[in-house]
Amino acid sequence: MPATLDTRKAHLVRHHGDLVAIYTWINDERALVLIPRYRPGAPWYCVLESAAYTWDDMDARNVSTVVKKAMKACEVLGIEPTPWNCQQVASIIIDGLPDLIRMPSA
Repeated sequence: MPATLDTRKAHLVRHHGDLVAIYTWINDERALVLIPRYRPGAPWYCVLESAAYTWDDMDARNVSTVVKKAMKACEVLGIEPTPWNCQQVASIIIDGLPDLIRMPSA
């Protein structure tokens, strides 16, 4: 089944410099979508609620997973995966998880 996403029906939108965090629904599942703000046509990076737990940085064993996921997010978004950029992307996602989880269902 193809993913359906309508950014006009966003629950919440936050601007973080070059990135926009859109809290919306993909196929009726809560999702946090990162979109490059100044690069139209660039790929988006989506974090579905069902995978949100993989971004939990409270467990020291999970830190390397978060770093790898942040590097992949930078790569998808067309951002150079420097330590600073990876940290920024990870922070946007991790800090946004409570809002993602508290969103109403579709």
